[in-house]
Amino acid sequence: MPNKPQRPSSPMPCKAPSPLWRAAKGLAIALLLLLASPPARAQFSKPRRQYVEYIVKASHADRNYATGEEATITIEAYKGG
Repeated sequence: MPNKPQRPSSPMPCKAPSPLWRAAKGLAIALLLLLASPPARAQFSKPRRQYVEYIVKASHADRNYATGEEATITIEAYKGG
């Protein structure tokens, strides 16, 4: 049996990544892990703000009143934060 012809090798052989590329990749992974850690997120979070919430309730659920009808409202205030 005749020997099969061998395929020609690829025109561009694979090269190992350069040391600079490996260092940049390692730095990017380390930075990603650092930013994803809980202490890092707590460092950049905004402080909680104090606020007051007001709830106004009318005596009629649909808030429709006839002309001259007296309206009664209830105001509730809550401190939050």
